[in-house]
Amino acid sequence: TVDRDVLTRLVERADDTEKETEIVTQMLLLGASSKMIEEIFSINPREVAIRKRVLNIDKKQGRWQELDDEKDHQLYYAWKKKIQEHQLDTDDLMEMAKICMILASEHNLPMAMIWQAMEKWITVIK
Repeated sequence: TVDRDVLTRLVERADDTEKETEIVTQMLLLGASSKMIEEIFSINPREVAIRKRVLNIDKKQGRWQELDDEKDHQLYYAWKKKIQEHQLDTDDLMEMAKICMILASEHNLPMAMIWQAMEKWITVIK
């Protein structure tokens, strides 16, 4: 006999894992850092490095440069508007990652640069 509850949970878990893999892949393609992936998904840097290699993404060495003041202000106001429009919780890493993905796509910047700025913005607004 098959325990339907157990089977349902297994299928749901597989779906969740697949969705997480898709999000991580998208984030890496948008320039997320290993540190970000580890912080949000608890995936260790070695695993992230393997995923980057599979996706043929060059490893970034060192720190990302900071945004210039004009770009920082522009992104801050776009970020703040999205936070207010969608009533997002700045303590929710997944919500912040999604906003970061959107901004990275819209402004053609690596997620790691935007994430670094977002961490500063969050401390300022609290």
